[in-house]
Amino acid sequence: MMNYNLHTASDVNLLTGKFAENLKASENIFIPSYVITTNYGLNNWIKLQLAEHNGIAANLRFVKNEEFTDIIV
Repeated sequence: MMNYNLHTASDVNLLTGKFAENLKASENIFIPSYVITTNYGLNNWIKLQLAEHNGIAANLRFVKNEEFTDIIV
């Protein structure tokens, strides 16, 4: 069963910082984290920001909105 955490904000820097904190506190690093984004450029930017915050960005699955609904169904 997947756990879902939904965070929204108008500032992508705020979202990325919160996500970095959540990843750092994660209990199981072997469970992938899914990130719903709109484009590949944003995916790369998020990876770079997470690596800067946490020293690493790993086990992330970037999907678009329509792909995520296929995953959870």
